[in-house]
Amino acid sequence: MKLSYSKLNTYRTCPMRYRFTYLDRLPRRPRRLFRAAKRIHHALMRWLVYAKNGPPRWDEVLAAYDSAWGALQDPALRAEPEYLEGLRILEAYQEANADRPCRPIYQEHKFHVHLGSHVLIGAMDRVDATDSGYEVIDYKLDRDVRSQETVENDLQLALYGLALEEAHGIRAEALTLYFLRHNVQRTVTRTHSQNRELARWVTATGDDLSTTRKFEPCVGLHCSGCDFRSVCPAHTGKAAPPLVQVEPRSREVPSLILPGMAFAAMGIEPPAPPSGPLVQLRAEQLSLTWD
Repeated sequence: MKLSYSKLNTYRTCPMRYRFTYLDRLPRRPRRLFRAAKRIHHALMRWLVYAKNGPPRWDEVLAAYDSAWGALQDPALRAEPEYLEGLRILEAYQEANADRPCRPIYQEHKFHVHLGSHVLIGAMDRVDATDSGYEVIDYKLDRDVRSQETVENDLQLALYGLALEEAHGIRAEALTLYFLRHNVQRTVTRTHSQNRELARWVTATGDDLSTTRKFEPCVGLHCSGCDFRSVCPAHTGKAAPPLVQVEPRSREVPSLILPGMAFAAMGIEPPAPPSGPLVQLRAEQLSLTWD
């Protein structure tokens, strides 16, 4: 079974949310932060390309950002608040990092690691060579900087450290979250024994996901922002609808499932979208979601 940080974290947070997301594939609201992060990330990768060999070229970074927005074709987009916010973030990053040593050995590094009968997949933003080893850096656009304690328990960073060791035999001496809005870094370390313990947990979780057909809701603070609150038995008081079996999408011809179809297969009425049209084509994922 293919496992990713998103799958593992969703299941760990709430098995019912995992079911609605990955098995029933119910529609979700678009994530504006996701789109903004992709555009900024595109420009940062260009920044790193030039930083390898000397001072990064701001004009190239700006061109990459404009390209991600489509601002070269439509200059009016440069007046959008989201564009301007991202531009300020990139300018602050340039000012803070232009003179710092930068030795990235991997950028957007995809990994494919076998753990038991499962495969852990994902991509790391950046892996740097340091004077004494290697550092994994993951960029974040969080509004607030996470506490050191929260970062110490961050599953995504831990999985990156595990993947680096499993795939390349390298144990990162540092795992860092870089909070772009604040130019603040939070760094943690992990031992070989911690990686082995995490590998066992990933394998056991994959085994559970491969065999279980019982997904219980887990009520908590995360419920307030959940896309599936209106159909979750923990909040509706009704029994969970039957599990929908959805065929995997074809790589050649992606299947688009209308929200009404997915809910109808479960025998329930689809909730009304909060505003806007019923569905919106999300270009990044070629799937239909609510506005």
